[in-house]
Formats: sequence, structure tokens, C-alpha cells
Amino acid sequence: MTESRYNRQELVKGVGVEGQRRLQEARVAVVGVGALGCAVSDQIVRGGVGYLRLIDPDIPEISNLQRQVLIDERDVERRTPKARAAAAKLAVANSEVEIEAHVDRLDEGNAASLLDGVDLVLDGTDNFEARYLINRTCRQMGTPWIFGGVLGSSGMSFPVLSNGPCLHCALGPEPPVGKTPTTAQMGVLCSIVATIASIEVVRALRLLCGHNVESELVVVDLWNETMRTVAVDRDPRCPVCSNGR
Repeated sequence: MTESRYNRQELVKGVGVEGQRRLQEARVAVVGVGALGCAVSDQIVRGGVGYLRLIDPDIPEISNLQRQVLIDERDVERRTPKARAAAAKLAVANSEVEIEAHVDRLDEGNAASLLDGVDLVLDGTDNFEARYLINRTCRQMGTPWIFGGVLGSSGMSFPVLSNGPCLHCALGPEPPVGKTPTTAQMGVLCSIVATIASIEVVRALRLLCGHNVESELVVVDLWNETMRTVAVDRDPRCPVCSNGR
């Protein structure tokens, strides 16, 4: 058997040579290059996505090193923006992937342009304001995206498909800024980051390889070793995805 970069992945049922070809033609954006964004980007680039756009405005801090796998001590010392630091390491991991770094904060004014021209958006953010903005923007553009979030030893993920229920349907109205706990308050384990990132990426691979993904919210608590899935239906009163969109 001839060895190649993607040989082991092509052997996986559901991927194959055709799935790998589709993946290499795919364009993906990752919003947020913190803990989740680093882990998601690392997996999707090593898996052979054709193009990756990294979007993050932040400079790394020493506390990031515990869980952000594409950030190192030199990046902290040199104050290298996270998007650029991650892009540099990913380029070494897989030079076949076109990687674009945007040191920008996603907002109402730039979301449409920053998320334009991709087949899928992956969530690496750490706040609901950004996630609900991604949700609105992707719904308007008809672009699927995958939500992910981690806190403490727990995490969740939900795929928002073009014609399926959106994040508002799954989690309800956007919470007020500052009303949800953060990792600065409750901490986070690097293990839950890797777990939720893996769920995001597997769903991404399935979508990009041409397979169906169910509209299910996955909730994981690694400390207590529990995992459950919750089927989500589209809310006919949803202000984001109602009215036939």
C-alpha cells in the first residue's frame, strides 16, 4: 500500500478518497483562535482542508498556554497576535493548506465580509455575543456553522445547518453581556477543549465530505464522565430563522 499524507484518514469509513478530495476543495473559517479555535484549527488543517481563515483580535497571555495548543511562550513574550501565531504553526504542520490570518474582532460591521466565501464556519469564540452574531450572519448568508463552548470540565456543541434550527432555537435568546460565567471565573480543563473541538471537527468532516449531520446538541461533562445528546427542533417563532429562511 502506498503511503500518503492522508492515507490513514482516507481509510476511515465515510471519508475515503472522494471525501478527502471534497475536503481539500473546502473553505473553512474559524472565529476565535483561543483554546477551542486552536484545537479545531489544528485538527482541520492536519485533516487537509483546502483553505482556512483565522479570525481573532487578541494577543496571547501566559494563562493561555495551559490549553491553547498553537500558542507558545515565545508568542506570549513577543506579543504575537493569536491568529498570526496559529497560522505560522499550522503552515509548518501542513504546507498544502492555504491559511489566512485576520487580526480582527468580529462585529456587526465586518461579520458579513469576514465570513464571506467559505463553505463552513467553526466556532472558537468564548462569548455568546460573538456566537449569536455568527448565528445571525451565517443564517443570512446561508452558510452552515458549528457552535462549540467549554467551561470548567463541561462543554457543548451544536451544528447550525442552512435549513435547520439555529443557535437561538437550541439555546434560546442571547444572554445579556456579562450574565454568563466565564473561564476566568470558573476555569477550564484542556481535556474538555480537546473533546469539544473533536466533536466540532468530526461534524465538519461529515458535512464537508457530503454526509448528513443531525441537529443535535451534544453536552459533555468529562469530570463526571457523562455525555448526552438532545434533538433540537426549529422554533417557528425564532426571530433568526423563522419566516421561511
